[in-house]
Amino acid sequence: MEGELTLTQRVLIRAAKLISIKENWIQGYAFGTKNGDPYGSYCSLGALYRAAYEELGVPMQIGGKNRVVERAYINSLRMLRQRRGKEGIAAFNDAPSTTYDDVKNLFCKAVRAALDTGDYEKT
Repeated sequence: MEGELTLTQRVLIRAAKLISIKENWIQGYAFGTKNGDPYGSYCSLGALYRAAYEELGVPMQIGGKNRVVERAYINSLRMLRQRRGKEGIAAFNDAPSTTYDDVKNLFCKAVRAALDTGDYEKT
């Protein structure tokens, strides 16, 4: 791989790092409070949002209208969706049969694919 990482790649890598701590992953909610941080735990989608905001150095603001953050989130989400097929990421994350390892593996696959292809960099 040559050159700098794309924003999509950086967001996916950061989200994978966030998810890599098992105690940070949750089901049923985008975010949960942990150690006083209202965004301290997250589902798959929440991890992507937090990673996009952090990567861009923008304070977290759910429901905000930051187009760059939204684009980074959507492009990263596309990479996850490609690894899941028709099942949505929220449904996958929240399914009772989904384990932490399932989610972690999904992020690993998406990061590998993004690094191999650089797809979805339209920011």
